[in-house]
Amino acid sequence: LMAAKCTDLVSRFWRKVDNTTGPLACWTWTGAHSQKSRGRPARPVFWVARLTIPGELVIRAPQVLIPAARMALSLTDGVCLDERVGMEARHRCANAACVNPAHLCWGTPDENIDDRYVPQAVERLRERLGTI
Repeated sequence: LMAAKCTDLVSRFWRKVDNTTGPLACWTWTGAHSQKSRGRPARPVFWVARLTIPGELVIRAPQVLIPAARMALSLTDGVCLDERVGMEARHRCANAACVNPAHLCWGTPDENIDDRYVPQAVERLRERLGTI
């Protein structure tokens, strides 16, 4: 029964991904997005209901929002999200809506914040140098 629930969860996640652009391009999350808050833009999220296994501890709250990129990385590397506490999904492509695992990697919150400024810095440098 639990394996069926996990399979449903995985297929539900990937149904919300547009990967028609090919394996090298960004895969756009077409599912839910969080609300904007505290100056942060809305971000791609995946709703997960509480996971229960008879006789075991309940790890998740009744419903949780998991950032879609975190879920994509967890599904592809096979490591439980509970083992990635304190880690965030970093976007190598600088596209917050991308969930292509080839464009993502695990990192610290500080590394993730630094990633936000790199594309802007590169763009400013290109403008200054007059190159594409």
